[in-house]
Amino acid sequence: MGRHCGYLALAASLALDADFCFIPEWPPPARWQQILCKKLKQMREDGNRVNIVIVAEGAIDQNGTAISSEMIKDVIKNNLKYDTRVTILGHIQRGGSPSAFDRLLGCRMGVEATVALMEMDDKTEPCVVSIAGNQMVRIPLMKCVERTKAVKRAMDQKDWATALEYRGHSFRRNVEMYRTLNKIRKPGKIRSEGFNIAIINVGSPSGGCNAAVASCVRTAILQGCTPYCIFNSNDGFASGLFQKMTWNDVSLWSAEGGSFLGAQRTLPDSTTLPLMATNLERYNIHGLIIIGGFDAFHTCLIFAQNREQYPAFRIPMSVIPSTINNNVPGTAFTLGTDTSLNEICKTIDKIKQSATGHKRRVFIIETMGNYCGYLATLSAMASGADAAYIYEEIFNVHELVSNVRVILEKMETGAQRYLVVRSEKASENYTSEFIRQLFTEECKGAFSTRTNVLGHTQQGGNPSPFDRLFGAKLGAKAVVHLLGQMREMKRSGGHYHPGTATLQGLIGKHVCMTPVQELADDADFLHRLPMEQWWMKLRPLLRILARHA
Repeated sequence: MGRHCGYLALAASLALDADFCFIPEWPPPARWQQILCKKLKQMREDGNRVNIVIVAEGAIDQNGTAISSEMIKDVIKNNLKYDTRVTILGHIQRGGSPSAFDRLLGCRMGVEATVALMEMDDKTEPCVVSIAGNQMVRIPLMKCVERTKAVKRAMDQKDWATALEYRGHSFRRNVEMYRTLNKIRKPGKIRSEGFNIAIINVGSPSGGCNAAVASCVRTAILQGCTPYCIFNSNDGFASGLFQKMTWNDVSLWSAEGGSFLGAQRTLPDSTTLPLMATNLERYNIHGLIIIGGFDAFHTCLIFAQNREQYPAFRIPMSVIPSTINNNVPGTAFTLGTDTSLNEICKTIDKIKQSATGHKRRVFIIETMGNYCGYLATLSAMASGADAAYIYEEIFNVHELVSNVRVILEKMETGAQRYLVVRSEKASENYTSEFIRQLFTEECKGAFSTRTNVLGHTQQGGNPSPFDRLFGAKLGAKAVVHLLGQMREMKRSGGHYHPGTATLQGLIGKHVCMTPVQELADDADFLHRLPMEQWWMKLRPLLRILARHA
């Protein structure tokens, strides 16, 4: 679906590693039949048993001629003799229960729209509430209307570059990503840069880390670099588990959960650092990409701090934040949080449904996140919970007893259930079981209380489309960033500086590279937390939506 907008088809193609994609904003040439057949044939020769072609509803070629799924089927069947099936998704792609992201976006946009309305007068220009990065923004209505009309004019005039320009930065970046990763050229036909890039996972696995690895490998190959993957995390780094990767080695990795490289939370120390430095020299590594959570950030920081002692670490390094905890400084989001929030919301929905038919029941849900309360707070908002207890916001027994009175008052108004979300390390003593016992004792039989510890199921299995796309973008950007720094270091005779060890993060509307040594001042290493966390500003909204204001 999507009418004359190809966003859904394009994003799905990137998330699914589709072989070909037809969208109206970036149409293929009139001889698309030959290009399609050549691409599919090449994929079969490379060992793929199945080809996926995704077609947008309004797909056309550069002459403006419509391209339908039946036309594509006939081309493949007649020219390649492949058994071909057409699946038209129709209205099922509107989805059923909304994702965690959509629930949160609805809450935040509703608040922003209400505040905007209250601030307006009769002279204020109408606006559209939108999102840029992780921030709510207001855009003048007529500006949005004009840009929409401009896209149509450009497409009518077959000015595809202008049409892409008006679709926005995110859409253009998706097209560029598709164009880059969809090209399969033999390594011999690519001008070699002579650089070797190593990729490693550090910390716990999270949704999207495999997509980031696959994107790093393929972008490195297309940029003329040789990618090496380090297996078994920092232990494998020290023992020399390096493997040279090819294009097909990472086929279909993007849609898979877990970590194919292996991820552990061990940090470099005085014993392993010299072994790691030796292996970097042995494999002639010129750049290093570390994918993981707080441990990945800490690992990169240790390498940067030991550059004087070990010259092998005087190479460009970049961290791609990937953890469900969202506890890495220098970024608003980490890979895996969207997948985890979706899984938590699905589970809480089922738990709430289990209360149907039961009168006056209170659920206490315990989420992961270590000391970071991101998952607890955001899942509470997305699932309609009444309270969320987290480490960052201190609470005591008096507040817990007060909450019992709130529960009783709410149930007197007709509510039959009450939902509390608690982060796993919100308090050393006020555990989920303690809260259950306290509620049971103080309510004097007015309601029943149940505890649910979600555990590792909330890591989410296969990554969400958002994490797949985000991982692919961060991986490609990391390689391009390192390549620029490696070229500069080659020209300068190996000169390095703190800016050659960075963390790639979403800050406001932009993806920024911040030196890890700068971020060290903004990190709580004892509790593995950033000093400032943007989502804490959403806590009052949680209380308002729960009718506690």
